[in-house]
Amino acid sequence: MYSLRQPNFCVKMKRILLTLAKKWMISSAGQSARFTSVRSLVQVQYHLPGKNIMSDENQNTNLPENLSSMSNQNYQPEKEDSFKSFVWETIKIVIICLIIVVPIRKFVVQPFYVKGASMEPNFYDHEYLIIDEITYRFENPERGEIVVFNYPVGENSFYIKRLIGLPGERVVISGGTIMIYNQDNSNGIELDESSYLSKDAKTYGEVDITLAEGQYYVMGDNRASSLDSRKLGPIEENTIVGKTWLRGWPIDRFKVFVRPEYGF
Repeated sequence: MYSLRQPNFCVKMKRILLTLAKKWMISSAGQSARFTSVRSLVQVQYHLPGKNIMSDENQNTNLPENLSSMSNQNYQPEKEDSFKSFVWETIKIVIICLIIVVPIRKFVVQPFYVKGASMEPNFYDHEYLIIDEITYRFENPERGEIVVFNYPVGENSFYIKRLIGLPGERVVISGGTIMIYNQDNSNGIELDESSYLSKDAKTYGEVDITLAEGQYYVMGDNRASSLDSRKLGPIEENTIVGKTWLRGWPIDRFKVFVRPEYGF
């Protein structure tokens, strides 16, 4: 069976925090450099009250003995404030990420990566997919759409297959062809899958099943190496997580998926 896995969210957050830490270190180094520059500037521009700043060699630029120690004392609180600012900014970023990312991943879209061969040649191992979780909250799944579903129910296992049969339809597989019987095609109509199956693909098995309300018949595109409804039976609507929206990785195989047309 063709399975999917979810990327580790914690790993992504760790990378963000490491990036922020590097930026803070660079910022701190920059502040130290600016502090050194300020001391140099003070040495040049320091003057007694009532005296104009002069640029000639006769200008008295002697500094008070305690100026260096005063500057060092002032720098220590600045460094502490910088660290506190970094911590606070990090906390804010984490909170904002949680507020934005968690609801989006829970209710709108969710990333998965592919593991297995039952959807080849349309999907390969380690391809990165974005799943649309919101459309099926307002619309019913349609034939030909590539769906992700949870199986067995209640476990953290997700699989990707193509929708072949819809609720109330009769699906008959015989001699390598798929026939669909429904209200509009009482005598049956052959399902033409040439737009997404390879030319030598053959649908194995002998099946004759009528789907109940809320049931869907699914199959992998690699019909010879797919554990699907031919063995497991139809899936229930409440197990469907969403439909495959786009492939984001690898870049040269980027694609937004649309439902194929069958002519009925």
